[in-house]
This record gives sequence, structure tokens and C-alpha cells, in this order.
Amino acid sequence: MPEVAYVEYNQKVHTMQSCTLQTGATWGIVRTTSRNLPTVSDYSYGPTDGTDVNVYIIDTGIQTSHPDFGGRAIWGIDFVDDPSPMADQNGHGTHVAGTVMSNTYGVAKKATAIAVRVLDENGSGTNDNVIRGINWVASQHRAGKKSVANVTVMASDSTDKFSTFSNYGTCAHIIAPAGVVAKYLSSQSTVPTPASVKAWLTSNATSGKITNVPTSTTPNKLLFQQCLG
Repeated sequence: MPEVAYVEYNQKVHTMQSCTLQTGATWGIVRTTSRNLPTVSDYSYGPTDGTDVNVYIIDTGIQTSHPDFGGRAIWGIDFVDDPSPMADQNGHGTHVAGTVMSNTYGVAKKATAIAVRVLDENGSGTNDNVIRGINWVASQHRAGKKSVANVTVMASDSTDKFSTFSNYGTCAHIIAPAGVVAKYLSSQSTVPTPASVKAWLTSNATSGKITNVPTSTTPNKLLFQQCLG
């Protein structure tokens, strides 16, 4: 219906939210909490966002010693080198982990990142290693434990234009940064199903805000999640 701007997912309601305001935050995380392009660099987040959630970073590894991770980044496994350097020799995996859970740049600032190295120092790898990494992550999951792997989504820039390097098409469902699922999982009293997580992401997203979306079959849905306190 044209008179309906969006439908918001039925979230928890609190009498008082204990949200923290991060001023001067990067535009990417700020954009996740606003329906429209924000004019200030303020990011409002809950003090327990990401708590007790493991996020498996299937990438180039993680510089686990980085101080902005606060000791919450650990090494998992290396499918590239044996013996493993236990380091990110490229930087991309550390960047992804930072967007997920770092103190300054992270969406879910209390999550734990686990390095699953499947790409080398050039950022390259084989399908076999990627599949082995995914299978290892699946084998680590325990019933009742909140965990998620970094997944392929779509990207936009600071002016709400669709990024030229982004994935697109019917297999992609939402424009979002890494880390939001960890934030959502930590707000739930029980572990939701993957289907219910997907339903929350897509139903709560803001539609039609991104320009230059390449095809009519690519969903124009931008992630939205308020501070859950």
C-alpha cells in the first residue's frame, strides 16, 4: 500500500533503554540505526550488544592482538599454511572483524571473533579451502550457543549509492555491514532459527533508499536496527 512507508519487526519494548551514544562514529555503523541518511555521526548501541555470541570470520585471518578487539578476537584454524603464521598477512579479515566487534568500529561491540583463515596474504584462496572453512565452522557449533559466520551481503556508500564492488541479484537479500546478526542474537533470550533471523533482517529493513541498484531483481533493502538496550 502506498501509504505504508515500512513495516517494523515486532521487537522487545523496555521501560528504559540503557543505550550508549558513540559520537564521531564511522558512517557505516551510524547508517544502521537511521531510516534516512544521517546528518550526525552518532551511533547508539546497547552495552551488551554481541555478548556471548561467537562470530566466525572466514577470511584472511585476524590480527588478534589488536587493542581495539579488547582480547575478544581469537585464532580458530588455518587452511592455508601449516604451520600457521596465526596472523592476518593481508588485512581484510582484520577489517571485517573490526566492523563486527571492535570497540571503535564494531556493530556488536561485545561479540567474540574467531579467525578461520582460508585466504592467503594476497587475499586469494581455493574453493576447497573455503568449503573446508565453512564445514569446520559448522562442526564447531553447539546446540544452544549463539554463533554466526560472516556472510556475503550487499554494500552501499556514505551517500546511499550502491557500491560498485557489491554483490547483487536474487541471491543477495539485504544491504548491510557485518556484525548485525551478532547484535540481534545477543538481544534474544533463546537462539532463533536461521529462517527467523532472515525474516527479521528483511522485514525490519528500510526499502527504496539506495540509488544505482543495478537490476530490478536486486532487493533495495537497507539494514535497520535500533539500540535494543
